[in-house]
Amino acid sequence: MGIPHLIHSLSPYAKRHSLPQRIDANEHDNESTRHLDQRVGSTREHHQDPRMNMEPRENAIIDGPALAYHAYYRALKLRKRARNALEAIPEYSKINSIALDCLETLERHGFHVAAIFFDGFLPSSKRDTRFERQTKSFRQMENFRSSHPSGVDISSVRAETTSLDPFSGVPVLTKLMALPSLPLLVASVIEHLSKTHYAEKSRVVIGEADAYCASFANEHGGSIFTSDSDLLAYNLGENGSVIFLANVELINESTEPQLRLEKYQTTSIAHKLGLSSLQPLAYAMQRDLFQGLTQCVEVAKKLESPRGYVTRGFEQFMQLYSFPEKPKTTTTWEQQRILECLDPRTSEWVLQTMFKENLTSENSFDMFLPFLIEDSSRASAWNIGEDVRTITYSVFCPNWTEDFKTTEYCRRGDRISGKTIDHLSPPALESSLSNWCNVWEVIMNVSGGAMTWRLIGLYMVCQQLLQEEKPLPTRGDALALLSGKKICGDWIFLHLFAQLEAALCSWRMFYQVTALFLATPVDEVIFVASELESIKRLFALLQNLPNIQDLFTWTGAVQEQELQAYIETLYELLGVQEEECSQSIAETYKSSKRKRKKDRKRNRSSSNAKNDQSAPFSQPTNMYALLSTTE
Repeated sequence: MGIPHLIHSLSPYAKRHSLPQRIDANEHDNESTRHLDQRVGSTREHHQDPRMNMEPRENAIIDGPALAYHAYYRALKLRKRARNALEAIPEYSKINSIALDCLETLERHGFHVAAIFFDGFLPSSKRDTRFERQTKSFRQMENFRSSHPSGVDISSVRAETTSLDPFSGVPVLTKLMALPSLPLLVASVIEHLSKTHYAEKSRVVIGEADAYCASFANEHGGSIFTSDSDLLAYNLGENGSVIFLANVELINESTEPQLRLEKYQTTSIAHKLGLSSLQPLAYAMQRDLFQGLTQCVEVAKKLESPRGYVTRGFEQFMQLYSFPEKPKTTTTWEQQRILECLDPRTSEWVLQTMFKENLTSENSFDMFLPFLIEDSSRASAWNIGEDVRTITYSVFCPNWTEDFKTTEYCRRGDRISGKTIDHLSPPALESSLSNWCNVWEVIMNVSGGAMTWRLIGLYMVCQQLLQEEKPLPTRGDALALLSGKKICGDWIFLHLFAQLEAALCSWRMFYQVTALFLATPVDEVIFVASELESIKRLFALLQNLPNIQDLFTWTGAVQEQELQAYIETLYELLGVQEEECSQSIAETYKSSKRKRKKDRKRNRSSSNAKNDQSAPFSQPTNMYALLSTTE
């Protein structure tokens, strides 16, 4: 999003600051006490630390999604030795660590992290923007796919450069940004912060993060740390300002590190331009991208004039940059606590059902599924886990007196499109829940921790392949998916991995939505006792849900014998023999290719016999069929 040219036009008015590390008086006392001479009569006179500061700290208001992406690109910089964008993808744990380091660095240099806001609900006006972003991610993946039709090399050892400061001017290599970001990037940062001393400051909001950041700055004062120029278009009040994360740099040239930054004090800048606020200027610049700053200021002055013209377009613009309204629906304390920690995409769906706002139909909801790196020549990886997501939707909104539907949007074929899912009735839901309870109990008897979840995910992938009458991954492929010891860049294997991600994300969604449902007051629950008990039973089995960074980080610590036992359990659950899995998916593609060649040859012979003409030979149009087997 953002307003084109606004930052560039206002950059001459930004104030440059260089902030040293700071120790407050109470921190100084604690530090000094550790070094006191224990002799009677010793004093701390003449030892005042020059870093000690008696002034109150400035509020730092954090645009959560901007922080997450800032940390992601910092993590990419650490991977500059990677040979391609796939090999460069950082681990969630590294991104989380950098995000936390950013906040602590700000506090070491005089800021007080007062609030961290994350998007929890996007208005209907941003629906087209959401589609554009999804489409952009798809085109990115397609371009990378066409540049590497046979896959890419991925080292099993992720060599990184030396430690990088959380704020650094080092650019990211272009080749490393050729793929979309991780699917649970923002959700992982939210989850990580919820387990730190920033937990009470961090929350997913009922709206867009930037509006809450602006409202907080207007009411309490402080600097908003963001990457979105939209924040300059809000009324931040006399003491509100904007600092762009890209313009923050930690300098370690001297003995005392300095934090350099540029601060946009919006009201002060507006006054220098002869305006009362930057809002009419932002509108003028957005309306006409080819006008310079001087011309846009003149338009803004006319809009602010008592006798000026206020167009409908300007009124709509001002509504877009207004502060969030208080929700119309009340929630319990426990529900509110859960809502503030939900994954953003899950939060969007939940809030649609709770507030019934911005819906195309009162009983129809939208779910924009996270974008996965997959093989676009095959069916969407999100086909895996659809049954789990269906019971998730049905737990919260079952088809009882009304027919509820959810339309899921993701990559299908060569575009982003939707598929509508009918919610289940309570009896059908109970049956599905019972079946899954049985599967979970079997797998939990042989594994624990994150491995349980990966094994469940692999079971779901194999189950789908069986339903489609396709061969299962070989034992070697299955072991690679579980252990992570043999992750390779073959597109067939990458698609299997994306399917595993889809399965795990679906269960995470079920866990979060069910936790919120179980916090619902008893008098609002429509399920009978047995149905409610089946929901609670499955939810109880999922209590060991790992953090995202643990769930998607393979340590390789599992013994080979254990892995083999997991595979045996998997075959038993699926009701198949290993001989039935001897043909890998890659080999199936090869056999399919040979069959197509035979069919073409047979068709040409038939055509020659009929027409006595030689039909031209054509190469297969599906280049993905030429992929070799996985390593």
